[in-house]
Amino acid sequence: MVCSCLQRMLQRGISRDAVKYVLCNGEMIENYPEETPFVNALFFGIWQNKPLHVVISFNYSEPKIFLVTSYWPDKEHFENDFKTRRK
Repeated sequence: MVCSCLQRMLQRGISRDAVKYVLCNGEMIENYPEETPFVNALFFGIWQNKPLHVVISFNYSEPKIFLVTSYWPDKEHFENDFKTRRK
């Protein structure tokens, strides 16, 4: 069964408002210019006192953005700032 990113987002307890907030008020912490067909970026923000990551894809020619995924980062994969990946 294929799950849309919206379904996964809601399963993870992440609202549309949370994603919008991070995209409008958060910061881009990683950029993936080599991704195709569009450039991707990872955004970080705090939503209701919890760190949140949102990955989007940019289509500069239209211009449009597409939500790729959103998730609550953990300390297993990120440093205490939730912005720096663990090596």
